[in-house]
Amino acid sequence: MNNQVGAVVAEVLRKLDNVAVTPLPSMIRIDGTGRFDLVYADVDDAAGEETGWFDAAEFEENMSPTTADGAPRRPHHHVRQP
Repeated sequence: MNNQVGAVVAEVLRKLDNVAVTPLPSMIRIDGTGRFDLVYADVDDAAGEETGWFDAAEFEENMSPTTADGAPRRPHHHVRQP
């Protein structure tokens, strides 16, 4: 999760009291105490996108370090920053 979408997800999660966000050279590490929920609508808002843009498929794509065929994932460049 070290791309523009991952940065937006980290920004949203950083606001939670029980979550620690640690930027590292190759990833953004997210650690939580107990349960925490990522509200997709919050990611839509933080990214400046329409409701429903961030969904389970987008989450899976951005949390995986590789593509479906095992190739390293390239950074996304389509997210508008708020």
